[in-house]
Amino acid sequence: MRSTPARANAVAITLAITLVALLGGCGDDDGGSSTTETTSDTASGGFEQEAFCDAAGDFATASDGAPEESTPSGVEERVTAMSAAADALVDTAPADITEEAQAFADAIDGLEQYAAERDYEVRLGGGSPEYQSGDGAVVVDAITNTIAPVDQAVQDECDRFLSEAP
Repeated sequence: MRSTPARANAVAITLAITLVALLGGCGDDDGGSSTTETTSDTASGGFEQEAFCDAAGDFATASDGAPEESTPSGVEERVTAMSAAADALVDTAPADITEEAQAFADAIDGLEQYAAERDYEVRLGGGSPEYQSGDGAVVVDAITNTIAPVDQAVQDECDRFLSEAP
């Protein structure tokens, strides 16, 4: 499944509103395939597509339903699982996006830290007032500014968006 820029932007906007701007489909349709990259990375002992797609699925599962989470323990469980899955994305990412995946994982860690500093008494919905300014807006901006290359890699390697469970 390849995305067009218009579809990708629409997905990004929709998901940003519903999940603290955490997830979105971004990218462009270059019409190419990552098959050559995957083969050469795997042959050299690097990238393992299945592990990367599993990590992407774990992230989608962890973040699914996050805006509805209403208890501090539920928020803690969600952001902890999202952070662990984002770290796994870094560990399994194709070599050409490792730095970008690390930036995304750092942004998700920022969300976890933001929630922890507030004893997990935060909402995870993007429309929440706490994300419109101050530290909350910084967290959202960090995630929004780092998700695109990771989401594009998930699209290229796994034929789905980062927000879609397998």
